[in-house]
Amino acid sequence: KLFPKFFLISMDDTRILLEVPRNELDQLGDHGMKQFVTPDGEILLIKEKGNYFAIGAKCSHYGAPLSKGVLSKGRIRCPWHGACFDVQTGDIEDYPGLDSLPKFDVTIVDGRIVVKGTRDSLMRHKRRKCIMTDIISLDESVVIVGGGPAAETCLETLRFNGFNGRIILVSSEKHLPYDRTKLSKNMDSPVCSIFLRSYTYYEDGQIELLLNREVVRVDFSERLVSFASGGDVRFKKLVFATGTKPRPLCLPGNQYENIFYLRSPEDAHKISENATNKKVVIIGNSFIGMETAAYLVTKVSEVTVIGRSSVPYEKALGKLVGERLQKFFEEKGVKFKGSCVPVKFVGEDGKVSGIQLEDEILNCDVCIVGIGVMPATEFLKGSEIKLNENGYIEVDEYLSTNIDCVYACGDVTSFPLFCKNNDKVSIGHFQMAQSHGKTVALSIHGTSQPIKSVPFFWTAFFGKSLRFSGYNVGHDTVILQGNLEDLVFAVFYCVGDSVVAVATMNMDPLAAEFAELIHQQVTIKSSMLKEDPNYLKQLCKIHLVNNGA
Repeated sequence: KLFPKFFLISMDDTRILLEVPRNELDQLGDHGMKQFVTPDGEILLIKEKGNYFAIGAKCSHYGAPLSKGVLSKGRIRCPWHGACFDVQTGDIEDYPGLDSLPKFDVTIVDGRIVVKGTRDSLMRHKRRKCIMTDIISLDESVVIVGGGPAAETCLETLRFNGFNGRIILVSSEKHLPYDRTKLSKNMDSPVCSIFLRSYTYYEDGQIELLLNREVVRVDFSERLVSFASGGDVRFKKLVFATGTKPRPLCLPGNQYENIFYLRSPEDAHKISENATNKKVVIIGNSFIGMETAAYLVTKVSEVTVIGRSSVPYEKALGKLVGERLQKFFEEKGVKFKGSCVPVKFVGEDGKVSGIQLEDEILNCDVCIVGIGVMPATEFLKGSEIKLNENGYIEVDEYLSTNIDCVYACGDVTSFPLFCKNNDKVSIGHFQMAQSHGKTVALSIHGTSQPIKSVPFFWTAFFGKSLRFSGYNVGHDTVILQGNLEDLVFAVFYCVGDSVVAVATMNMDPLAAEFAELIHQQVTIKSSMLKEDPNYLKQLCKIHLVNNGA
C-alpha cells in the first residue's frame, strides 16, 4: 500500500517499517530535509554529508513543521521560535521547549533507504527523556531557588547527565513550575494546563519540591537557605533562578482596589473576572500590556493602553514597528494614549475609578499596571553575592557568581552575551532562561560550556505572531524589508555597519535563519543589506543548508 511519500513495507501493533521512494530521495540533493507522511504521523528525513537521519517532523515546543526550518551543521532550528535539535539523536540542544524528538533508525538495503521505528514514537511528536534515578549520594545536594523555566531546565539537565545526588527545588509560589508567558495570552487558563511538568515527573526524578517557601536569607559560610515561614535547607551547590517581579507604580491612590499587576495565575484570573464588561485602563504599552489588551478587548466594554512612549513597543522594537502595530490594535478596538504620564490613581468607595494624567482623567473600573520588571533579589541585598547597580546577579560565561559553588540563571542575572562582545546584559526571555538553566547544570556536572545562545522571543495577538532574534539595545538605524501595511515584514536593527537583530511578521523562517547566522558568528553588514535585498539569502546559501520541503 502506498501512503503519501512513503512505501509501507510492514506494520504491526508496535513497529513500522517504511521505504523512501527513489524519486523523493533524489529531491534531497547532497544536503537537505523532507517531511514524509506515515499512517501514524510524520517523519523528517535528513541528508547531511552523505549520511541519512530520521527524526520527528514537528517541533516539541508548539508543533511547528521542522521541514520549514533551518538545517545547518548537524542540527535543525525551528522556524517559529528558534528551538534547535540534533539531527542524529533528536535531542533538544537549544530552546524553547522541554522535550526532544523521536529518533528513527535508517538503513540502506540494496541501495534502498529504509526507515524503521515504533508506532508509539510516530504518534507522539515529542520524546520525553526519563529522569528516574536512585539517590546514591545524599551528601551531594543542589538547591535551586526559583520555579521558572531556568530552574526546570537546570534540574532536568542535571538528571539527564547522571547527577544522582539530592535536587531540592525551592519556589515562593504554591504551584509547580509553569509557563508564565501564557498568562497574558489566555488569562482564564486553569493553572494545571500551563504546568511545565506533572507531579509524577518530579517524583520519578526524585526531585524534592519545597513550594510556597519565601527565601529571606542565605548563609553562604554555613551553606544554609532560610525561609520566612521558618526552617532552612542545607546546600552543597546553590542556584538562584528567582526571575523578576513587576515593577510597582508608586503613585498616590495605589491602595485602591481593582489595581492589578500580572505575575501569577491568580493575578490573571482576578483580572479576567473583574474586567469582564468593565472599562479597563492598562498602564504600560510594551509586551505584557499589549498582550493583555489583545486578550481583554472582546471581553470588556472598553480598553485603553497608555504609555510614556509615543507608540507601543517603541523602546523594544522601534517607532516604525510600533506605529503599525498600534494601528492594527486600533482596528481591533483597542484605544491608545501615548506620551503621557500618570499622576495619581483616582478612587471612589475604596475602588479605582480613574487615572489622573497631566491634562485629563481617564475613567476606568479596572487598572492593570505593566511598566516593566525588577530582579527578585531583595533577600540578597547586603549579602556577599555581587549584584549590579540594578540589582541583577553578576555571573560569568559559565553562570558562576563571585561565590564558589553558587550559580545564577535566567532573568535575574547580568551575564556576558557572546553576540554583543560579551558585554553584560539582562534578558527576560523564556528561551534564554532555559539556555541558562542548561549551562548551570553542565557547570555543576563538571562539563562546563560557556553560554552561547542567540536571544529569541515572540509575542502573539489577534492570531498574529511577531518573532524577534538578536539584541537591538543601542541600535542606531533600521532597515525595512517587506510590507508593513500588510503585516508581512522584516525590520533589521543595526549598530554602525552591523546588523544585530531582526523583528519579523509572516516571514518565517527568516528570524530562525538570522539566529543561526548569528550563532555561527557570521558578520551581517547593514551596508550590503541596504544595497541588496537578497543579501541575507545569499549569506544563508553560503553558511547554512536549507533545502526543506
